[in-house]
Amino acid sequence: MMISSSKPWVFLSAFRNEAQTLPLYLEEMYQVLGKMNLLPDSCLVLIDDYSLDSSIQAIDDWKEKNPELEVVVLSPMTNLGNQGALAWGLSELNLTEPLDQWVFSMDPDGEDDLSSLPEMIRLAKDEPEKVIYSVRTVRHDSLKVKLLYKPFKWLYRTMTSKDILPNNFMILPARYQKAVALSPFTPVYYSLATLRLNLPWLSNPSPRRHRYGGQSTQNVYNLITHA
Repeated sequence: MMISSSKPWVFLSAFRNEAQTLPLYLEEMYQVLGKMNLLPDSCLVLIDDYSLDSSIQAIDDWKEKNPELEVVVLSPMTNLGNQGALAWGLSELNLTEPLDQWVFSMDPDGEDDLSSLPEMIRLAKDEPEKVIYSVRTVRHDSLKVKLLYKPFKWLYRTMTSKDILPNNFMILPARYQKAVALSPFTPVYYSLATLRLNLPWLSNPSPRRHRYGGQSTQNVYNLITHA
């Protein structure tokens, strides 16, 4: 089901089995956007990556109490994985004013610091043709993962002459939405697709917080497969 929107700010998040934490994410988004007076100009598009718990009901319950913020849930036919779900959700957006719209992607687990939204949105308004990447300045991982992450960063930089790729917490100008949605790299690594297209960009420092549930999902296995 394609979603049409003319609102300037479209927030895109993929989730699976997060019934306990989704209301916390929605409430924090509501508070941050409210302080910025962006509630009427914002639409949250949540991609349900084949949840088997009560995530949809949790969202419906929150929406009923907070109708001021438009929240739309899209559901693919099967589990696509986080990056695949983001790619599918991006392809389902029909943005009717692409020169004056942005797609702000993020994970809804709380690790992305939503207090960074105002600065990233300011940058997007000042540089409307540029992708805005967040660069994580602090990580909350186990000591083992932190120790492994240093040689991982060194190896990546040595082999590619680049720093680590940016994460899902980024703003994509809507003018590039169709090109990114069609990229074969998007289902593999959303931000990689934007880099492969050589889109103009800026970066903004953003610390990585603890998840709403209190535990990071990053571990040694995830780090190795991610690499």
